[in-house]
Amino acid sequence: MVNYSTSEYWALRAVGSYDYRSGWISRTVVSPFPTDVLAPDGPPYTRGNVAGTPASQIIPDVNDAHTYSGRVEMLIQPSDALHINLLALSQRSTQGGYDEFDNPPGPAYMTHFQPYRSVNT
Repeated sequence: MVNYSTSEYWALRAVGSYDYRSGWISRTVVSPFPTDVLAPDGPPYTRGNVAGTPASQIIPDVNDAHTYSGRVEMLIQPSDALHINLLALSQRSTQGGYDEFDNPPGPAYMTHFQPYRSVNT
């Protein structure tokens, strides 16, 4: 944060921030992806055994996130009766993948199985 003024009639404040969150979920690419199987109970079909299929690629920590933000504010006060506040905000967030994993196989795996490699990672 920076505050700046050369007069008692105006003041400027600028604030910037950056936040990084590391990922903890892996993306596991299995090929060939197992076909759905007929379930004895519950929905008619369930996903095949993705945990038992050899992985062709494991991309760790895909759900990382970067957030950049900024704010500029100017106060103009030509008299005690008049205050003018000007404000500009900006924020940009990027994320490598969603915060979701496949269940089953379960949270111990903390992975998302898919049949193809993602474009981003």
